[in-house]
Amino acid sequence: MYTMKRTTLTVFLLLFTVVVHSQSKETLTKKDEKVLNLIASLPEVVQADTYIIKVTKHHRHLETYIDSSPTKQDNNYRLTVAEDNGMNLVPHFKFIVDAKTYAISYWDVANDRNIQLSVWRAQKLHK
Repeated sequence: MYTMKRTTLTVFLLLFTVVVHSQSKETLTKKDEKVLNLIASLPEVVQADTYIIKVTKHHRHLETYIDSSPTKQDNNYRLTVAEDNGMNLVPHFKFIVDAKTYAISYWDVANDRNIQLSVWRAQKLHK
């Protein structure tokens, strides 16, 4: 009986997750998808995702999502790369992408400042 309830709950949660993800993908524009792919394909993101998948034996992974899209006042996308740990999303990286030029900046949350991607990469090498 307990196993049946647990299986039913698991199936429900999986279906709910699929529905939520498919609904959100339907609302994405081609530009949104381009920006998401741009960030998801950064070497740092790919490397971190590969590491998470390996150490968790395929139980966890990274997801890239748009926090906010460009507006008349702010021409930037704001994106987060987060680890899906099964209960919530834990941010690993935050990026800003210019909607016109596709220039990428890393958002240093601790110091509340934007850093050009090349500068951020150079800083990481010296740590």
